[in-house]
Amino acid sequence: MHSLRKSLAGSFVVFACVILSLSVGSIYCGCSKSDPSSPDTNDTDGWQFDLIAPDTIPPGIEIPLIIQIETIEKRSYGWHSAAVYIDDSPSSTLTLKRGALTTSFSSDIPGYHEVVISGSFPAYGCSLVVAEPSGYRVLEGHLSGDDLLWTRETPIHVQSTVEIDEGTTLIIEAGTLVLLDEDVALRVEGAIEVYGTEEDPVIFAPRFTEEPWGNIYLDHSSATMQWTVFTGGGGNEEATFGHSDSQPVLFADVSQANLDHCFFVDNPGKAMASYLAEVELHSCIITRCDTGGEHWSSQVTITDSWFLDMPNGTSEEIDDDNDGIYLYDALDDSHPSLIRDCVFATGKDDAIDHNMAIVRVESCVIEDFDNEGIAASNDNSIEIVNSLFLNNEQGVEAGYGSPTVIVDHCVFIGNETGIRFGDWYEWRDPEGILTVTNSISVDNSLYNCWNWVASTGQARENALQVTYSLVNDILYDYGEGNITGEPSFQEDYLLTPNSPGIGAGSDGSNLGLY
Repeated sequence: MHSLRKSLAGSFVVFACVILSLSVGSIYCGCSKSDPSSPDTNDTDGWQFDLIAPDTIPPGIEIPLIIQIETIEKRSYGWHSAAVYIDDSPSSTLTLKRGALTTSFSSDIPGYHEVVISGSFPAYGCSLVVAEPSGYRVLEGHLSGDDLLWTRETPIHVQSTVEIDEGTTLIIEAGTLVLLDEDVALRVEGAIEVYGTEEDPVIFAPRFTEEPWGNIYLDHSSATMQWTVFTGGGGNEEATFGHSDSQPVLFADVSQANLDHCFFVDNPGKAMASYLAEVELHSCIITRCDTGGEHWSSQVTITDSWFLDMPNGTSEEIDDDNDGIYLYDALDDSHPSLIRDCVFATGKDDAIDHNMAIVRVESCVIEDFDNEGIAASNDNSIEIVNSLFLNNEQGVEAGYGSPTVIVDHCVFIGNETGIRFGDWYEWRDPEGILTVTNSISVDNSLYNCWNWVASTGQARENALQVTYSLVNDILYDYGEGNITGEPSFQEDYLLTPNSPGIGAGSDGSNLGLY
């Protein structure tokens, strides 16, 4: 084992990554890619693995360790068991879900601590340094002048709410550690810019693990953030928002927020919320939060991201609207929100809860949710294209009100119900329409397609329209262009060359995913 150390300014900043030579080949800590003596890439079968971790942490501070695999085909690369070792001792067993995994680390013992994460994927390790800083930079109140620049040389300690006034910008440089006291918030009326890097992420964490901090509140302002980790936030029970009744860690209120490679891990509150806002997330991981986000009357664009284990990933029964993401209403009728190339895996409620929003869901994997993969209700529309639904109670549901739900080129396997018109509310009548084309819904344990309204105890005529699809349901098998049979899938859930459904689409394409 060989350690790479990079010398960094300040007594607080010392870091070591390790290169491990195992049977799977040479690997290295993702946060040292900028080191010239490191390999240019950690590439195994075309997959680039990143391990995101801070340089150094003070004793007793719990921080996330994050593995992110960005170059895989998420439909092919499923779930993999992973073992975590700290200083050669087993710590926990976790699951890498379609390319993403998070764990945490803390220690009261100063010095180097080796963390290794291994499984049926290349093992990853790094040496984290636990060291008491020479001091903290304590901030509170309205910030101005030099207090609007936070750097890695000295960790920031926010003891009471800070204000970034209109016309000013808070800049946070790579590698900065920000510790916040209980319920403390950053209120931004100007702008906030966070410039973490893969090698040196910015960390927001509670000063004391059992005392969660509040949030970052954008008030008619803007935020640009990259390679930033948020943990232990959203804990102020007097500042809740939305139908899951928790505080958002980041709240964009009539604001703009652009997040690239940001990670919300182990937050008692919801990861995000927005109101009359424009929000963009790219290549983010949101896991073990009350919900992944609740967006009201906003335009939301989410690409290449993971929403995992809402709210905690355990088998405990919880019923508190713990959605992967909840979308209510629309900011602009002509510009739908977009969710593309994302993974939603494991949750106590719905992966995507649509309520009067305008949304397009494209090329996503949605699996293991206790209720719906996608639940649509109230009004407006959602279009779901080229997406895979596995092991949910229901894959897609068109529920109460009059939502227009369009499903095209999707696959539903192993759910209790694949495609459903109707919901469980006896006091709300669904009056929308669910249209399914070019899709496959098979081997679901109760129904491949189901039209049933709880308030009437019967189907609603013409509400579920299935054409050019394979659903093996006598009520729909003879619809326009529909076929029957047992489809055969490749590892990525595309049809094999001789499977039923090849060339059977409405335009001559294959049924199911493309």
